[in-house]
Amino acid sequence: MNNADCSCNKSNADFFAGIIIGGLIGATLALVFTPYTGGKTRKIIEREGKKAFKKAMSTMDEFGKQNVNPVIEDVETKIDDRFKRAKKEINERAKKLKRTSKNKESKS
Repeated sequence: MNNADCSCNKSNADFFAGIIIGGLIGATLALVFTPYTGGKTRKIIEREGKKAFKKAMSTMDEFGKQNVNPVIEDVETKIDDRFKRAKKEINERAKKLKRTSKNKESKS
């Protein structure tokens, strides 16, 4: 491993350590300086968490409707078209096989 790789890994580790430490300091300060009691703070956090969860689910549903559903519909259409072509081909070959069979019987 060269010095550039080592330096990059160290800076990534320092960055993530800074995020974790900053998050812990922020959470501690939020708890110390909150104007509410513990029970009320928990209720607020729970309520806001539920709101955030509902919004995230709504956003995912909307994303699915706009991006995933058209892809699914396109795939379904392609599968349906190929199935119809395969069925048509099978029926045509079955008819050809019957004609060939009848021709051989009539020649005998």
